[in-house]
Amino acid sequence: MAAVETSSSRLWELDAARTLAIGMMVAFHASYDVDMLAPELGVEPREGWLKLLQVATGSLFLGLAGLSFTVSTARARVRGRAAEILAAALAVSFVTWLLLGDGLVRFGILHLIAAGLFLAPLAVRLGAWNLMLAAALVLAARWTEGLSSDLPGLVPLGIRPDEGRVGVDWYPLVPWLAPFLVGLWAGTRLYPRGVRRWSSLPVPNPRAASLAGAPGRHSLAIYLGHQAVLVPLVAAVLLAAGVEVDW
Repeated sequence: MAAVETSSSRLWELDAARTLAIGMMVAFHASYDVDMLAPELGVEPREGWLKLLQVATGSLFLGLAGLSFTVSTARARVRGRAAEILAAALAVSFVTWLLLGDGLVRFGILHLIAAGLFLAPLAVRLGAWNLMLAAALVLAARWTEGLSSDLPGLVPLGIRPDEGRVGVDWYPLVPWLAPFLVGLWAGTRLYPRGVRRWSSLPVPNPRAASLAGAPGRHSLAIYLGHQAVLVPLVAAVLLAAGVEVDW
């Protein structure tokens, strides 16, 4: 008979899903780095299937963040997480300001996750209404994407400034809070009280599942540090292939 999972054990499927999201993120950022270092190759990370990859990656990360909130809350492990992610987001903004100037990250995915975690204690009480709110945010984005304004503080809402840039990593609340809200709802349905609704989830190979989930258990650290490794690696591959690199 399978052992019943306790509220203190890891949910291997969530760790594995985060690992998948990390792999998707690295793949997308590799294309972004190729475009930055060798634009003559014509790689377009903001178009076509690469744009779809970005949307899928961001949605998966945000959905898992919302779902994980419900699990962590039920297990009384959520204290300080929003503040930790906000501190990481501010660090990203500062470092990108030093490196990129006006291209700094003003409201990236970490800023959004931190905002979502601060809002989550209220939003989680809405239950299935979160699905309606998520749909409304997606529809609202069709309106906000064409707007611009010089009023301060509108970039997090999805409204571009009349002049200037929104940064290299922009995930405004409209529409990107939507997958977070869907994750909140899914968490309450799939993991009531912080454990699976079903008694167990078969793991054909526990060691393989643990290895697959290892990167996912350190997703924040990997997110913060992966470009420091990826940019030189992409540059080295390009140089080895005889491509001139534009530093």
